[in-house]
Amino acid sequence: MKKIYTAIAILSLSAASFAQKNVILTVQHKLGDSNFSYSTTNSNDVGSTFRFNRVEYYMSGFSIIHDGGIETQVAADTYILTDAFMNAVQSLGTYNVTNVEGIKFHIGVPAPINNQDPNQWPMSHPLAPQSPSMHWGWAAGYFFAVADGFSGTNLNTGFEMHSLGNVNYFEQTVTVNGENSGDDVYINLDADYLEAVRGINVNAGPIDHGAGATDLILIQNFRDHVFSAASTSPLSVGVSTVNDFKVFPNPSNGVFYINSNEQVKAIELFDLSGRKVMDLPAQQSGVQQVSIDQSGLYILQVRFLNQEVLRSKVVVE
Repeated sequence: MKKIYTAIAILSLSAASFAQKNVILTVQHKLGDSNFSYSTTNSNDVGSTFRFNRVEYYMSGFSIIHDGGIETQVAADTYILTDAFMNAVQSLGTYNVTNVEGIKFHIGVPAPINNQDPNQWPMSHPLAPQSPSMHWGWAAGYFFAVADGFSGTNLNTGFEMHSLGNVNYFEQTVTVNGENSGDDVYINLDADYLEAVRGINVNAGPIDHGAGATDLILIQNFRDHVFSAASTSPLSVGVSTVNDFKVFPNPSNGVFYINSNEQVKAIELFDLSGRKVMDLPAQQSGVQQVSIDQSGLYILQVRFLNQEVLRSKVVVE
């Protein structure tokens, strides 16, 4: 009987050693050692000169590695549409964890969800139809990863690499120590998009939508090279402090509004070539109206007095 009591005591102590933590994933977008910028001209390992104007991908199929190698699966319906123009901050849920040691995840959307109608999802859902599109068609499914831009000496050669295919729903594991902050634990990753085009002659202007050419190399690079433990903590620079930043309506007919609860230092608008098309006067906080005459896709960049920078795609129809 004493042995039974002892075993129960040990199990109770073990259970008590874990705590309910809200696990938050952050992804900081990089170009080598520098922060990602859509106006930066880059060079990859094979000497291609290029500038990105779009980098997007889906993350799903998460598992948290913690407390001596325990793997805890995140809810299967957790999908993140990650856009390199804005740092990602996403709660993965609340779990019994103490020390986070790593994370597993897939790039893309798992079957059979991948091959279903995207119109079934509400507009706010990451799997709903996007603009620009992240979906090829029911048979082929979603684009798992997209990298578009301009290349060559004069940056006048367009390239598009859109990876898809159930067979390319790759898993990766990143060893990373969680950063505890009260009842939250942060899993902070860097994503280096120079590594996404490793070994690809971008100067050739590839236009590949599928899974058999540079589009396959792209998704393999995401699996093998893009992600690592973050070199700096986002907690120290306030990635998630601007909680009420909104751009609405989006898409718009050319008139939209910016709402922020933080003091704004500068507001800039860029087209997809990286050209600045508008410099807006800074404001203290609150709602500001913006008008654009020409339809298209733009990148809104807002700099705050607390040194944070947020970016948002703006669609004018």
